[in-house]
Amino acid sequence: MHTLAMVLWTTTILLEVKCQEDELWDPWADNCESMVPCNLTEPQTYPMPYIVTLNRPYINSDQAVYVYIRALPPFSFQGFMIQARDDKTGQAVGEFDTDNRKIRVINCFGKPDSTAMHAD
Repeated sequence: MHTLAMVLWTTTILLEVKCQEDELWDPWADNCESMVPCNLTEPQTYPMPYIVTLNRPYINSDQAVYVYIRALPPFSFQGFMIQARDDKTGQAVGEFDTDNRKIRVINCFGKPDSTAMHAD
């Protein structure tokens, strides 16, 4: 009987985890609009200690663009959350694609892969 109870408990836990994965719940999704950090730190109000550059100065809707984020010395890079937004509407546009395991993409505003962030 003890074995059966353990199997049922394990099955319940696995089913609960599976349901959460199916729903694609992500704590960052609640921060899609404000982009306020979830790690209990306040947003920075001073000039950015990093540089964001693109591999091209202008982007058309059908073009891919590489985004580079680099910390300015003496700072080190801690993490990021980045979106491309339409400057008129403020809506997220485009999608991120990466093979880098240190970067993950999440769905924001109901748009798949519209936000990239650090994975750790």
